[in-house]
Amino acid sequence: SIDWVGAVQVASDDAGSAGAARAARIPRASRIIRLLRLMRLAKLRALLFSVEWMIESEILTVVFAVFKSMFIIFVVNHFVACMWFLSGHMSGKEGWVERERMKDDDFFLQYVASLQWSLSKFTPGNSPLHPEAMLERLMDIGTQLLSLVIATCFISSITTTMSAVWAMKRYGTTQSFLLKKFLRQHNFSRDLGARVTRYIDCIMDLRHKRVPTSKVEYLKFLSGPLNVELQSELFTPHVTQHPFFKSYSECSKPTMKQLCSKAIHTEAYAKTDTLFFRCKEAKFMHFLTKGSLAYRYRESSTSTQKKTLKLQSGEWCCEQALWTFFEHWGHMKSLTDTEMVTVTAAKLIEVTCSHRIVYEAARAYARRYAVRMKAFASFGQIVTDVSPEHTSTNTAKRGLTRNGSDEELEIQKAEELEMTILSFSDSEDEQDEDVFK
Repeated sequence: SIDWVGAVQVASDDAGSAGAARAARIPRASRIIRLLRLMRLAKLRALLFSVEWMIESEILTVVFAVFKSMFIIFVVNHFVACMWFLSGHMSGKEGWVERERMKDDDFFLQYVASLQWSLSKFTPGNSPLHPEAMLERLMDIGTQLLSLVIATCFISSITTTMSAVWAMKRYGTTQSFLLKKFLRQHNFSRDLGARVTRYIDCIMDLRHKRVPTSKVEYLKFLSGPLNVELQSELFTPHVTQHPFFKSYSECSKPTMKQLCSKAIHTEAYAKTDTLFFRCKEAKFMHFLTKGSLAYRYRESSTSTQKKTLKLQSGEWCCEQALWTFFEHWGHMKSLTDTEMVTVTAAKLIEVTCSHRIVYEAARAYARRYAVRMKAFASFGQIVTDVSPEHTSTNTAKRGLTRNGSDEELEIQKAEELEMTILSFSDSEDEQDEDVFK
């Protein structure tokens, strides 16, 4: 780095005998310049990134952008103030330090006076200090040009940030207004209107908290190794809730990273979308990460009675697809907007077979799983797409007994009601009727 103290001292010596007389005062002026050594731009940038990383609110994003710009302007003014004091100090008797009789004043007072002059050039404010010496005039011209550029950039940055926030909120504001207008025009009761509005607000708030991977276009530009690390951290917490994938990760973390990058992906479904139909080959295992699913199936191969189960976030289905040929036994639909992590069975086999230790562990688990399913079927139970634990009544109703806020409980009750009236009567379900004739 540049030795600013030495540079100032050399400039002072070149000024002649007057500079030699002022040499004792150089350390006081150089204290400000020494702060340059304390500025580590890399560390400062990392700190700002860490703070910005924790912000999820649009309003706080604008506030942070304003304070970040103000901080940058203050830092620039700090250096300008240092240079202004240096120009006045080096100008001798013609400089503002001598004219204002601040030569012997306290260091802090000198710094405040210099900073006030600097800020007055960046704002409509005024300063009692005026340039008269040639060096001061040059400093004044350069500062005004710099302030013109920085002020323009500051205003445009804040305007752009505010415009982006308003654009994101414009759609929600418009839809909220149309909903309230619709409820008023059709003379719905105030109680029903309040319930509908509260329900929509809760749903939109929950949706706003999570950003789907498909909406982040910048993720497509990641390099191979970095993308593997990202996919691993994204998918591992979800799939390791299953005992097989937990042991898979513990057996070989590099293989788990490869699996996450090649065999696992995310899927999103809108409300009432169909995930799969009955009698179709199962090729994927699904981990529900957001929303709720409704699964309708027949209780036996000869029965016409249907049963509907609800799957919630943190649960999985279609594990059979990983270990054997299996046709879906029921029909799965989305109760709400859902997101899930999906494991492709063929890719899992491909990755696993290329690593001997992991392959042996997976083969042993597959054998145990097959034995367990045969034992389950031997008692006359149907092997459905969901795990056997979901068939119990307590599991099917556990959504209503979970602790949560009043809004969340109301949403769960609405989902339970909607699950009973959800229509599965599409073309594929009609084919399902033909199977039992």
